Amino acid sequence: MSIKPMPIFILFLISVSFAAQAPLAQFLNKSFEPDQQVSAQPLLYGNGNFALVIADGAETYVVDSANGKAVQDKAQLQAMLAADARNKSGFDAKVSEVTLLDENLAALHSVTEAKCSLLTGTDMHECKDRDTCILACKSNPNCDIILYSDGFWEALLEWNVKKLEFDSRLSEYNATSSNVGADASAIDSSVTLADRLLFLATNMSKNTIFLNRTDAECQDKSARCFEYCPKVDYGIVQITASKSSLFSLKASLASVQLQPSRADAILSNGRQNDEYLATRNGKLQDFKNEIRNAIRILSEKKSQLSGKVSDPMFDIAISGISNLSVEITSLGDAGLYRAALAKKPDFDTAYSGASDRAASDLFSYGQLTGALDSLSGKINKSATIIGASSTATYNSQVSGLRAKLASPMSLSEISSANSKSEEINGRLNSEIAEKATSGSGTSAATGAQQPASQAPSSQKAALPCLPALAVLAVFGFVSIRRK
Repeated sequence: MSIKPMPIFILFLISVSFAAQAPLAQFLNKSFEPDQQVSAQPLLYGNGNFALVIADGAETYVVDSANGKAVQDKAQLQAMLAADARNKSGFDAKVSEVTLLDENLAALHSVTEAKCSLLTGTDMHECKDRDTCILACKSNPNCDIILYSDGFWEALLEWNVKKLEFDSRLSEYNATSSNVGADASAIDSSVTLADRLLFLATNMSKNTIFLNRTDAECQDKSARCFEYCPKVDYGIVQITASKSSLFSLKASLASVQLQPSRADAILSNGRQNDEYLATRNGKLQDFKNEIRNAIRILSEKKSQLSGKVSDPMFDIAISGISNLSVEITSLGDAGLYRAALAKKPDFDTAYSGASDRAASDLFSYGQLTGALDSLSGKINKSATIIGASSTATYNSQVSGLRAKLASPMSLSEISSANSKSEEINGRLNSEIAEKATSGSGTSAATGAQQPASQAPSSQKAALPCLPALAVLAVFGFVSIRRK
């Protein structure tokens, strides 16, 4: 049987070229078999010379492609995998984006917000209630003119209150976000603060001191639009982006934190593959020896059946095992050790079935020969009761059944012969019982019946007991034979 090896696939996601006998290719060729699905993916670590080897879906090695050696040090492997996870997820860039939010927002709103503070006088005076906001506004002549317009000082107060909270929340966010690269709870807290900052930024952007006639609220007259200060960009877009980065960062951090257990799994898979490589020749040789021994045993059983039982199913089972043996040998010769060893359950099942079939055939044959031997003995022991004629008839019938043993019998023929033997035995039992009960006997020599009334007077008293004793003797003999 010809086995066509399947190629090992080496997939590289970066531009690296390998010669046929490059160290990594050599490592893969000696570590895996032709029918395995193997890929090597580069790690984004260091100089990019390290590759993660995946065999049949399992991460099995991290290999230095420059020297073709697997990384065995656990701490080194953890660091490499963590760096790869961080680099592939853009972890550091996301941390920077999140932690630099305050600087980004300051660049957006510092100038325009400072201008509005100047126009409202809040750059020199605090605005925390009606009186303080009025005082601040009066410090700027332009603000004083519009101060008593309906809702102006209230809008000024709301903006200042929200601005103070915004600055406070942003400071809190900065302190918390400094730990987002190592602590998932810091990420959760930063998300909560980002939500609040987003609410405040949206609210302040809609303050009526900024709204002008182009805004929808002014056009539909749902709000009083003072158009007093230039609009301030409080970074709604940037806060939203940072919040999204926080969610992504949490997933990336979880991946980074899984690398120690991932390193353990890779080292374990690598050790298992190394152990397999070291023992596969011995295991395959043991399997081949087991096959040879099994075939020898089945050949002996076939010899035992030869001339006795003809069973096509047993022959088919023997042929199937032989074909399976050839297939296993071919797989091993092709270097497909795993595939060859994987056939062991199939072989064990096939061998067990064939062995059981042979044992069943021999048992059926032995059951028939034993039944015929027992029946012959019973006939001869009961000859004085059933007479010479019946004895000859029964013996002739048994001889006819024995004649069939001269050539191999099919299982159906054995079953039929057993049924016939049982039928003869049943008739014999009936005849013995009938003649023993009637008290008549038959001369074994002449076959003539001798009435009990003509027997010598000295024997008359004993004659009625003889048939019963004979029956007991015959059945006792049969019982001993069957045991």
